[in-house]
Amino acid sequence: MPIAHLASASERADQFTLQSFLNCYLREYAKPKNLLTFTQNPQKNNWPLSLHQQWNQCAGYTLTINLPVQQKKILLLVDNNQPQINLRYLSDCYLGELPKKTTSNKIISILIKELCIDFKQPFNQELVDQITNSREFLFTLLSSAPTCQRMTSVSQDYLSSEQQMALGHAFHPAPKARLGFSDTQLRQYSPEFGTGFQLHYFAIPLEFIQQKGLSDICAKTIINDDLPKGLTLKLSNNEQIIPCHPWQAQYIKRLPQVSELIKKEVIKDLGCLGKFFYATSSVRTLYSPSSRYFYKASLHIRLTNCLRKNAIYELDTALTLSNILTKETALKQNFPNSKLLQEPAYITVDLKLKNADDNKIIQEAFAMIFRESFTKSQLDLYQPKVAGALFSENPFGPNRARSLVAQYARNTDKSFHQAALLWFGAYTKQLTHTVLFSYFERGLVFEPHLQNVLIGFKEHFPTQIFMRDMEGTKLVKDHKIKQDVSQLSSTAHNAVYYSAEKGWNRVSYCLFVNNLCQCVFYISGGDPVLTKQLWAKLGDILSHYLKTYPSSDAKEKISHLLNGQYLPNKGNLLIRVQKQADKHAEYIPLINPIIAPLTDNSLLNVIKHAIA
Repeated sequence: MPIAHLASASERADQFTLQSFLNCYLREYAKPKNLLTFTQNPQKNNWPLSLHQQWNQCAGYTLTINLPVQQKKILLLVDNNQPQINLRYLSDCYLGELPKKTTSNKIISILIKELCIDFKQPFNQELVDQITNSREFLFTLLSSAPTCQRMTSVSQDYLSSEQQMALGHAFHPAPKARLGFSDTQLRQYSPEFGTGFQLHYFAIPLEFIQQKGLSDICAKTIINDDLPKGLTLKLSNNEQIIPCHPWQAQYIKRLPQVSELIKKEVIKDLGCLGKFFYATSSVRTLYSPSSRYFYKASLHIRLTNCLRKNAIYELDTALTLSNILTKETALKQNFPNSKLLQEPAYITVDLKLKNADDNKIIQEAFAMIFRESFTKSQLDLYQPKVAGALFSENPFGPNRARSLVAQYARNTDKSFHQAALLWFGAYTKQLTHTVLFSYFERGLVFEPHLQNVLIGFKEHFPTQIFMRDMEGTKLVKDHKIKQDVSQLSSTAHNAVYYSAEKGWNRVSYCLFVNNLCQCVFYISGGDPVLTKQLWAKLGDILSHYLKTYPSSDAKEKISHLLNGQYLPNKGNLLIRVQKQADKHAEYIPLINPIIAPLTDNSLLNVIKHAIA
């Protein structure tokens, strides 16, 4: 049945879990291998009664998934047959030539087995466990309604947007996996529950403090400014307080070298104290309305698939990239309504142990990066919201992006279609032009995926873009703009650079596939006419970029996109089936929905020249 009509939290958790997995499987594997068949007028003679009833209720398309390795077939109902495989699943799954209803757990296991056999891998139980953990989180969340759907009044609705990515990444096999949290900790530290908590602090001898900041920005000052008044006066002159995520503090105290120093009172465990912070959508980055900085903590929890720790090399690359962006006058001049939230300071603990590996574990465990927060005027003026909260499924009500567009339409006395095109155009032009200019003209690779982009509004209309995450920001190797990174270690130096091809794949995936495909999907609400109009609008915006910034590299790559070249889709499922690190994920071709402005003769000439 359609998810919206399922009665219980358990059924909805099952269906949302299956939906995420199928999204990945069909996009990354079945569609490229031509293993899918969509039919509007199926042969229904051998259908069971339950499938007949679902068809009569939902109509849509029947989708047959062929599994050649196991010689099986899966049948279900979906709402569309768009080649980008952005589907809503309208029925249970049925297995076999004589279709029998099958549980979502069994379907997922069968599909994982198909992949493992094809990739010559043993059955991946670890992936099954991650999916199960993600499903259990969804059950906990959906069981907590209406508590978790409340709108917090903190910071003009910004914080509530961080808490609204209820289902996570729509094309990830285990989008809400949080391996390491107990049920109590899930409710305490997951942003979706809106719970604030105090940080855990340690007093560390100054000789063990490792910190760095840009210009006059000092990590110690940031921390001390956020502490309760008078607390630092109780310390000796040779100590500094270090904050940690409270879950991470328990992990740190179990490290033998740290435990020993706490017993000797060399390191003082001060416990949880001070102002309350709130988890943002990344879980490990923490926000307080009264702090000038976000606290990007190390957290040795496996979120989706990766341990979310601050690697040693990421500390210096964050500062280096922040320093480069501080001096980027061309970006500021051309795009004054776009801002990257920089990470200008970090702090950690270096015990100077003889064993370098043990020392590194402790450095990464304590590592804290400080990211610029919003000023009060920015919050009041723009009321920023995470793009991922807008362009994603809302299990508690209507889609939030469509609601904003509808409010804008009412305020300006426009039709929904008119408002949608203007709204989408304003957001898309600001984002794409900033990201493309950064890549082509400045050699900067941003990752504008849904969780890294925040949109500022005036009267429900997009007017400002904020981007974040220095971990994902890179430099294009051998670009005409040469940046000074000589101070970086060899590991950090290698990590900060992408080849031009890898950088373009990353930009294209994050911008067009992860972000704008979802933006179009939710704003259009399944309307095929509006969908095409939105993609045509993006074509106009890309054409306008070429006219404004016509570099040879931009002409080649963007005109190829306008001529229908495939988009790169990241293989989130396939990389996990093969148990490889996320950085090794390949990009699978995805049919490109962007519609070029064919009436523009000058653009056609550019395209012909670029393809020749």
